[in-house]
Amino acid sequence: MAEQEIALAEAAMRAVDTDPERGLPLARAALAVARRARDPAAASVAERAWGHALLHCGTVADATRHLRRAVAHGGRACSPRLVAEARLKLAYAVLQAGRPRAALREIDTALAALGGASADRFHGTRGIVLYDIGRFEEARAALGIALGMMRAAGDLLAVQRALINRALVHSALHVFPAAERDLREAEELARRLGRALTVGLVASNLGLMETARGDVPAALAHFDRAEQIIGAHGAQLGTGHQCRAELLLSVGLAGMDTPLAGRL
Repeated sequence: MAEQEIALAEAAMRAVDTDPERGLPLARAALAVARRARDPAAASVAERAWGHALLHCGTVADATRHLRRAVAHGGRACSPRLVAEARLKLAYAVLQAGRPRAALREIDTALAALGGASADRFHGTRGIVLYDIGRFEEARAALGIALGMMRAAGDLLAVQRALINRALVHSALHVFPAAERDLREAEELARRLGRALTVGLVASNLGLMETARGDVPAALAHFDRAEQIIGAHGAQLGTGHQCRAELLLSVGLAGMDTPLAGRL
């Protein structure tokens, strides 16, 4: 494995994480370099970056093809870690294609290959997939394992994300006090990490939780706060408006305007 080729591929992966459209040409270039050098490890990372970029851009079928190539290259490099990393991204692609059970198989295969190595993100993703297919208790257990590993590693950003996901599971199980604790901690971490937009997204999730709990005034107050924060950062508000409209329809307040509804 040549250091230059793998460094270029990893740089492409980092670029894709922050800006998929900008990172995509870097992934293509990194793959071309890896192929010329006949470096399967670098090719695996570059294909993973390419697939990850396409996944963000909504091209799921093409993303899946590149991510399967990343798995194959990782195998040729005799690297269980690279194979597992590629399978984790592949699981996201398969999940977006509407095949959650196949996504779960990819994650379980990756976890088995890691053999007990640090796998917090894998357990976290496994929890999300289990949630999507309605296996809520197993999802809660998987996210609990992930959170323990993330806390031990001091990865506060990963903890914040996993808390939001576990809150969804708690809400599905109607364990609302636990859901609220997770969301409040996630919001506190988002503030500490300077992630203001995430604070707005957590507020929206609190609104969804209160909707499930049946507290309409509390839900509307959270939706108001979410819209203010998210709107201030230029992010799209369509999902928030939809959640508010569905809540108002459910309680027979479809004709009420948004500002008044927020003060119920």
